[in-house]
Amino acid sequence: MNRNILAVLALAAFCSISAPTAGFAGDNGNGTVTVNGQVWLKNADCFGKVLYSAAQSAVAGLASGQCGLTDGSAAGQWRLPTIAELSMINTQRALFTNSTGTPYWSSDKVTSPRGTAITLFTGNHSVSGSLPSAGPYQSVSLTGTMSVAENKPYHALVWPVKR
Repeated sequence: MNRNILAVLALAAFCSISAPTAGFAGDNGNGTVTVNGQVWLKNADCFGKVLYSAAQSAVAGLASGQCGLTDGSAAGQWRLPTIAELSMINTQRALFTNSTGTPYWSSDKVTSPRGTAITLFTGNHSVSGSLPSAGPYQSVSLTGTMSVAENKPYHALVWPVKR
């Protein structure tokens, strides 16, 4: 009888340490944070405000040993997140270091036709304008509005997510 109870307790303990569920959010202790099954760079401001092209280069070259990473990741294993992904982690910002309300670059392109009027949102401020012919990309502000359109000459922060 005691052996059966011990076996059940051991099985229960084993099951409780299984892999995190999709809703898991926590610090991995290696410079990364996992939110809903995705691994993010813990330092949300490692590269500072940069142009979109610099953001792409920074993410492509990110590897263990940079930005507080000790996860063994190699260059090419990181990417810019989508607007939806950035919006999803907004509720978990306390897990990250240096996260601000400043816009972050995303991999999403603006879907409005070039030359059409748009409203650019940065925090609680907005400015009306039109899309340049260069084809803008989107960045997200984590305060106020979650969907932000900025053109390529704009400087925004970089918050990589693992592929």
